[in-house]
Amino acid sequence: MKNFTLLLVCLWASLTATAQTATTLWYDRPASRFEEALPLGNGRIGVMTYGGIENEMLNLNEETLWGGGPTDTNPTPDAAGYLPKVRQLLMEEKWSEARRVLMNIQGPNSQSFLPMGNLHISHRLPAGKTIDYRRTLDLSTAVATTSFNIDTVTFARELFVSTPAQVAIMRITCSKPGGLDLSVWGDTPFRGSTVQAVGDNEFILSCQAPFADSEKKIPLRYEDPQGRKGMRYQYR
Repeated sequence: MKNFTLLLVCLWASLTATAQTATTLWYDRPASRFEEALPLGNGRIGVMTYGGIENEMLNLNEETLWGGGPTDTNPTPDAAGYLPKVRQLLMEEKWSEARRVLMNIQGPNSQSFLPMGNLHISHRLPAGKTIDYRRTLDLSTAVATTSFNIDTVTFARELFVSTPAQVAIMRITCSKPGGLDLSVWGDTPFRGSTVQAVGDNEFILSCQAPFADSEKKIPLRYEDPQGRKGMRYQYR
């Protein structure tokens, strides 16, 4: 196939090329760690793209995935009493002190936002030297692009997260007809996840989120002292 469009949620879309502008971030090598990856999102769906050559990795996030189990909905009894102090510290631009006082308002179930998992795209590329590598994020269009050449063949990946459609979409292209040969798979950083194939074009990754207390520096726990487990989730 010449063009391949990877849909994280089922939707077809076309993507037009954009000119390089002063609002474009660009790099001549893939990201080697999380801090170097390029972020995309729409407020609900978040994606970090690393721009690998043979192997691309996307970190996935979704706003409803948090650590922990059933929420304790009882408010902290004296929470309102801390609010004037928080406001005062913010007005004085004492950010660290305000953050510490704000913890007294957060309640007994303050868990951390968790990564949903990773999506991996493995290319089987032709032999030859990789040249003209470029990884960009156009801040005016919110499109991340990775492109490179192997001999005379150009490979490109374009990724964006749509707000109106509420999906993340990647388009993968190759200048040589039939030049795309790749596989897609997923994993998570949490224990106990399972992956199940559905036909020839879909997989389901199932996992259970751990407890991740944002206030206490403790290791991840997969159940609380009462034996309750964290949120179960899937992505496809």
